[in-house]
Amino acid sequence: MSTEAPATAAKGEKKTLPSRLWKGLVPILVVAVLLPLPPPNGLEQYAWLYFAIFAGVIVGLILEPQPGGAIET
Repeated sequence: MSTEAPATAAKGEKKTLPSRLWKGLVPILVVAVLLPLPPPNGLEQYAWLYFAIFAGVIVGLILEPQPGGAIET
């Protein structure tokens, strides 16, 4: 008789579609929310665009809807 508890989730187990879907949409939502906002004083419009994209990438890396290498490209 084994005393080991059953594994709840293996590391290699695939994520469910709803989990991957919301994790993939949140970075896009971050960019979409930041883009229409006016840039702070002293910051050019193109710099604000790059910041919005950068913020979306950081959120994507944190949530990991895909492996990190796929998000960075």
